[in-house]
Amino acid sequence: MCFSSHDSRNRPTGKLSIVLLLAFSCFLGFQFYILSNQHRLDQSSSHTDVTSHILFDEDGSNGSTGTYDELNAAVAKTRKVIEADDTRREQRRNKENGSNENDAGDDDDDNTETDNDNDNETNLEEAVRLQAEEKAKVAAEAAKAAAVEGETTSTQKNDKLNIVFLYGDDWRFDSLGAVNPIVHTPNLDKLASQGMLFSQNAVTTSICWISRGCFATGQHYAKHKQLAVGGLVPWYNYWNETVFGKLKDNGYKLGMVGKWHSAKYPDNSFDYARGYFGFHIQPGTGKHITDMNEDHALEFLKQSQTKHVEKPFALFVNFFAPHHHDGQKEQYFPSNETKSLYQDVVIPFAPTATQESWEKMPPFFSDGNDGRIRWRLRFDTKEKAQRMMKNYYRLISGVDKTVGKIIEDLEKRNLTDNTLIVFTTDNGYYHAEHGLADKFYAHQESIRVPLIIKDPRMNKALIGTRNDDFTLSIDLAPTILKAAGLDVPNRMQGVDMSPLYTAIDKPTWRNQFYYEYPGIPGNNGHLPVQAIVRKDYKYMYWPKKNFEELYNIPTDRYEQYDLARNFTFKSKLEEMRNAFKVEQASAQ
Repeated sequence: MCFSSHDSRNRPTGKLSIVLLLAFSCFLGFQFYILSNQHRLDQSSSHTDVTSHILFDEDGSNGSTGTYDELNAAVAKTRKVIEADDTRREQRRNKENGSNENDAGDDDDDNTETDNDNDNETNLEEAVRLQAEEKAKVAAEAAKAAAVEGETTSTQKNDKLNIVFLYGDDWRFDSLGAVNPIVHTPNLDKLASQGMLFSQNAVTTSICWISRGCFATGQHYAKHKQLAVGGLVPWYNYWNETVFGKLKDNGYKLGMVGKWHSAKYPDNSFDYARGYFGFHIQPGTGKHITDMNEDHALEFLKQSQTKHVEKPFALFVNFFAPHHHDGQKEQYFPSNETKSLYQDVVIPFAPTATQESWEKMPPFFSDGNDGRIRWRLRFDTKEKAQRMMKNYYRLISGVDKTVGKIIEDLEKRNLTDNTLIVFTTDNGYYHAEHGLADKFYAHQESIRVPLIIKDPRMNKALIGTRNDDFTLSIDLAPTILKAAGLDVPNRMQGVDMSPLYTAIDKPTWRNQFYYEYPGIPGNNGHLPVQAIVRKDYKYMYWPKKNFEELYNIPTDRYEQYDLARNFTFKSKLEEMRNAFKVEQASAQ
């Protein structure tokens, strides 16, 4: 190696010291190398299942590149050393504890454990109380900031804005032309240029019916507790305190079009309701479901301006697209109008769309996992992956076309100066990242979703800008209710977002949030997971497996390098674990 023959012969003790010193220095250097290169990812790995490995940044530029096969091997080797060292330390501690035990000591230990449990419970309760106070303070400061508004675009001073809520399905944050130039969404891009795009928006649970419950109630799943897709819906018991009930009780004409995905809502909840989902092409008529959404949305707008012109209205357009058609081999069926799009494009995929990334998933992930099963349906060959993604994007472009028609109708009726327009979606979506498809889990691809708001109260200086605060699905209902001039029920855990775009001075806002996925009862292919998310770190906890993960987001945006068992990050893991417990308790 780097030692001379003279040193080898005459200084055996010195050689050993130097070797140990260099080995320790190399280890520290390697730790730094890992941290500084976690974001460097290969774009030409021979093991990749798809043709390209690019995930677009929010400005549309390509992600960082570099080789990572050797890095992965080195990381795996280092982890084995670290885990073996941790195991030895744990065994030594257990042995030392065992040698000091006696009957009296056991009694003392039992008492100490009880005292510690009580102290921990008290500390958690105090932390939750302080957290609630902090959230209330943030909401109050945001409301105070909103009271000092900048110059707006509105020419009307009606306290009750009309509401148009456009709700996509299984559509993640970078499936917009404003973020990813491959995707053809000119109408949504225009809406973003006339309003505000929220680049860090996220859902608090990533599965259709639970996420929709979070929107309606302004609550985390832990609070509204709608677990079954077709059974009991607990939040129906306080329907009058949901976004729908509050609007209807306060004089709004309500329209609901498209996907509901829960048990039948209470009678007379909507003035106009056309509910359907689960297909792309309607059997018998051959009509595309997005075209049906368009027809019914326009019909509602026509009626609202003829029969009930004196009433403000709220229209909820719940698109089924681009959700896949379950049970169909091809999964995605676009309309004839969008089939010509993307023909000459090669769809890029992220660096984690590989077999290696799948094998890095926690050890309890198996081929029977529902996300893996759906991956095989869509992404297990290059040709299939390209076909699926092109049809998926064609469905998105079809929704964009309908969004354009709805906004055009609002303009013709001179309603845009008095209408809040919101576009968002219910879940993110894996595009083969981590060897998965669909949603469910706590990775960025699954939890981050688009949000565009165009509000006539918007500060002119902020029109066409992007906001990078953590906004959540539970914030949507409070935001809509405040736009309607209504108080937000105490049950709601979300916060009105309008101060982020109406105030002159940016208000104080949350710097972390709680995510949860409870799984599906009786389905072992779905694994419950919970998380706390910050801009710098994300902590995941798999409750049925008592397994933790920790990721540094700025250096590892693809979430490939779990730091939970790296002793360098022991204090950060403890910090995130404690913060997670507080957020988890606050969400209930």
